[in-house]
Amino acid sequence: MNSFFNLRILANGEITKSNTTKKETVVYIQDETPYSILLENNSNTITDVFLKIDGKKMGTYRLIPNEKYELNRPICRKKELIFLKKKEEYKKNGLFTVNNKELGIIEAEFKTGVINIKNKEVCKKKVFRPENEGYIPEYMNIYKKTLPYDYVMDEEPNMEKQNINKFCTPKIGSVPIYKDDIIENNNKDSSNGFTVYGDEIDNKFKTFHQLLYDGNSTNIKLLLQCKKSYQKL
Repeated sequence: MNSFFNLRILANGEITKSNTTKKETVVYIQDETPYSILLENNSNTITDVFLKIDGKKMGTYRLIPNEKYELNRPICRKKELIFLKKKEEYKKNGLFTVNNKELGIIEAEFKTGVINIKNKEVCKKKVFRPENEGYIPEYMNIYKKTLPYDYVMDEEPNMEKQNINKFCTPKIGSVPIYKDDIIENNNKDSSNGFTVYGDEIDNKFKTFHQLLYDGNSTNIKLLLQCKKSYQKL
């Protein structure tokens, strides 16, 4: 794993236990547990992080040099992330696809670059950053369809125009599950669990122009596995 960048999973405010081998890093998490994603940039360069969960794109996020922050929801939904163990009843209800080999995988690609000023094609592409992390002009070019970058966007983009499904509400235990919010793909999987959306949360994001990338990138994957209960680390 590249020491400059890191990807971790938090549950109940704590970093979850993991086991790393030459093949993969497995993260253990309790069934029906909300979780968040910790992105870390320990380098002296700006980076955009392309995030995927269970094979589905979850947005791109700006990290400034020597910074880390927690994502407890993706840009595409105002809902927390919950990990569930695969069960026959969930399969019958269409909550996951059996042959999805990307179920349980959290993937982050860290791409370094410089602030884009002139490339209009790159200017059309957006990245995001939690609003509470603040605005630092030298590392950020706030999104506007045309230059210059002196415009502040105070509202999130309208995600309703991006083919987002409406909710239906079967419930599993005390956790609300939204069938149309399932994160899925169509390949064989190796995890014993999958991610769904849970309760609504209202953390906001700022929107920026994508960096002009320098061709360097670091890809990190974590495999989430359900365990029966938490154990002392």
